[in-house]
Amino acid sequence: MKFLKTFALFGVAILMVNCNEDHNAIEQNIEENQNLKLDSFKSFSEAVYAGFDVANYVNSLPSSTSKNSDLTPFIVPQNPNFETYYSQSDFFDATCNVLPMESFSNVNYYSGFPNYLDQYSNHGVFNQGDIRPNISFETTNLNYNSQFYGFWPWYDPQVDSYVELATNFDNEDIIIKFTSENVTNIGLKVSAISGGSTIAMQVYGKSGYLGSFSTSAEFWGPDRYLGAVVNEPITQVIINNIDDNALFSIDNVSFGSCNDLDGDGIDNEKDRYQYSNTSPMLNLDCYLNVENQMVKRGVWMNDEIQDAIDMVTALEGVSDRKRTNKFKRKMYIVVNYWWYKYKLISSREKREILECINQMSYPFNDNNAPI
Repeated sequence: MKFLKTFALFGVAILMVNCNEDHNAIEQNIEENQNLKLDSFKSFSEAVYAGFDVANYVNSLPSSTSKNSDLTPFIVPQNPNFETYYSQSDFFDATCNVLPMESFSNVNYYSGFPNYLDQYSNHGVFNQGDIRPNISFETTNLNYNSQFYGFWPWYDPQVDSYVELATNFDNEDIIIKFTSENVTNIGLKVSAISGGSTIAMQVYGKSGYLGSFSTSAEFWGPDRYLGAVVNEPITQVIINNIDDNALFSIDNVSFGSCNDLDGDGIDNEKDRYQYSNTSPMLNLDCYLNVENQMVKRGVWMNDEIQDAIDMVTALEGVSDRKRTNKFKRKMYIVVNYWWYKYKLISSREKREILECINQMSYPFNDNNAPI
């Protein structure tokens, strides 16, 4: 595969590990793989984890700087109802600071992984339920191995310690799609991870192309921000590096509408639960596999579970045993409604949920496992 000529990733093999054991293993790999060439690996992340000597490689390259060193953003002519923002604070001031945000903080370990990521992804790096609902991430898949290693989790301790979603190949864009029709605001942090870069966002709505804008970013420099507000549902945005197609990362992806804070398609004034738990799976103290669904307008199955928990928690002067029994009786009625009245679950799923509830006891697990 073709690799970038501007990898400015000195010491990244040490930065991308999260324990001393991994650190020592990579140092040993560096000693064993000093003579390997970068193009002998399927992706950049694989080279990092295998111990490729990034330091010597980068030192052998000519220096690279951003083509827009003044960091002045530019905007392509677009829809007149298209507002752009270049800082998170300005974006939140213009919208609201309680939009759903995907920060990729649920990463389980560091490795390249397939080029599609959403709430149902279950490949180990991220498991089912680790990503927020109603959003997906993919790459343009221009490289053969991108379908297997299109993304990797990156963090830069020179700037912060937060995990970011990074491209794993040159010439790859990140495509963000939305499954609900309530997204009119989109904002995210962008970072360059292979030298100076101009990173652009293209925004598309139901009517087609709405506009694009960009900002310049420098590796190990300050993070940059791109935010857009439009007057129609956004269907997708494309993030790409328009300088040299180098690697880049995104993080803190805020999306949605201030009129629908939980993103379930029900406007706040009509939504009984403005902050519904829309996670993909049910939240109970068991490990099963039952999807969380909307029961009726703005009310999700997880909302009804939380209602039952809140009800018994608020009881005064009763034992934990009585709280548990009252919770089980309430949930027996709720689950049967899901099965018989709303036809949301099968007989098998109903049985599995009730078996789980029968095993529960108050106080319930605050960090409920997805079932």
